[in-house]
Amino acid sequence: MRLTAEQHAVNQCNESKLIVNAFAGAGKTTTLEAFARNHPNKRMLYLAFNKAVQLEAAERFPSNVEARTTHSLAMSAIGKRYSKKLISRLRLPSIIEALGLPRDYRLAEQVHEVLVNFLGSAVTDISQLIDPLQENRQFLADCAQRLWQLMCEPNDDRIGMLHDGYLKLFQMGTSNNPTFWHYSGVSRP
Repeated sequence: MRLTAEQHAVNQCNESKLIVNAFAGAGKTTTLEAFARNHPNKRMLYLAFNKAVQLEAAERFPSNVEARTTHSLAMSAIGKRYSKKLISRLRLPSIIEALGLPRDYRLAEQVHEVLVNFLGSAVTDISQLIDPLQENRQFLADCAQRLWQLMCEPNDDRIGMLHDGYLKLFQMGTSNNPTFWHYSGVSRP
């Protein structure tokens, strides 16, 4: 495999931490593959966003690289606690019932949208995601926060845990606690 000067510099790096910032199509995967082959005694973790990329990487990389999806890493660290309440999607009647809301599907949809946006964001405060000009802003924030709390209770079956929910817990735990990896049983490569 023929590497550019930048890829070669990465490949030859022996630092304990290395951050490579590159645009799409710049050859990041090729660079990582060359790095892994050049450092066969180092264990490495390749995180992929989806299963197809993870499977491709598992075939492509040498045996010192473990290819995982972010969800599988989060599942092994946190999601397994929720195995009895995992669901693929929230239903509006469940939201209405769990929160004791009036049978207002528009309101339940707004609460659902806030929660889903929160799960896919980097923020830790749900209210940051609601338009400050929204007339029922505080009520929506309170409802979405309560829904999130119910979702996070492993033994409360009023609301199931979404796959993006345990991924959010993982993201919050790892970003707020650098030693999280040690306590979760997941070791750094």
